[in-house]
Amino acid sequence: MENALYGIYQSRHPENCETWLLRHESREAYQKIRREFTIRKLLNFLKEVDDKIYQSANSLYERTIDYGAHPNERALTSNLRQTKGEGYIKFDLNYLTGNTPALHLCLRTNAQIGVCVLFIFRHVYRERYDILGISDMLEKLKKGL
Repeated sequence: MENALYGIYQSRHPENCETWLLRHESREAYQKIRREFTIRKLLNFLKEVDDKIYQSANSLYERTIDYGAHPNERALTSNLRQTKGEGYIKFDLNYLTGNTPALHLCLRTNAQIGVCVLFIFRHVYRERYDILGISDMLEKLKKGL
């Protein structure tokens, strides 16, 4: 999703493409990229372009953070099983294995993010999406997700 956000932002701000490409050329360039391309700034830009897609993207981004993209309580405890035995405590981390709610959420979230990313890029390639019928297909894809 972050790549899609970079893409739509740069499509509307081509003057910043060079900033992105030169990020490792100097400390100043690196600091500039860190200021210019924050996830919050990119999401807020998406909100200006398409509030409906922003709502989906923001919700999905927060869900990925909550469930493992960054270490936090939910990411750990939703997949942690504690077993107490005589003289020991065992912790198992069941992460994306078996037929678990965590795996189902992960698979569904990935599908939702994929469709959301395609909707974001539709703002970059609108004419091509329409010519190829992708815009119509996306509307069908998002149902049930």
